[in-house]
Amino acid sequence: DANSFDSEGLDNWLVSKDLAGINFEHSAWNGLGMRGNASCPMILENVKIDERFRIGAAGSGLDQIFNTVGPFFIMGLAAVYSGVALNASNSIIDYSMNRNNSALCGIPTVQNHISDIYSKATSAKYFTLSAAKSVIEADPMAQANVLAARIHASSMAVDVCTTAMKIGGGTAYAKRIN
Repeated sequence: DANSFDSEGLDNWLVSKDLAGINFEHSAWNGLGMRGNASCPMILENVKIDERFRIGAAGSGLDQIFNTVGPFFIMGLAAVYSGVALNASNSIIDYSMNRNNSALCGIPTVQNHISDIYSKATSAKYFTLSAAKSVIEADPMAQANVLAARIHASSMAVDVCTTAMKIGGGTAYAKRIN
């Protein structure tokens, strides 16, 4: 329970993974396409945390989440999705140029798809960079820019990957393709 025990609102805590009563369900995480992510459920059972490990003032947790953690997390998501789109773009362009049997990149329809993929992946990157710049410059529209960049980047990643998978065919489903 994150409710503050001595104030209204929520509290955030710095918690050592070695405290008694903390367990992690490592086997519960099997995220598709997220092999490097170590997310998993954390179970807290009668964990005792010293008050000195509270982050910030009592009851300030929600403000911390929305005004400190949230924007950076959302900006990070925009960057991750932009990276996914860019990697898919680069991978399928390389594949289309260097396929064993014959290059696909000479086919006009594939050229159009690759152009679309490249444009979408690049737009995700530059929209994300622009949103980050608006945060640094304290632009009044920074929060809206960050949210829009995250939505745009995730949408572009889906579009890019969908089209890249169509170009790559069965080979695109293989782990050997980066």
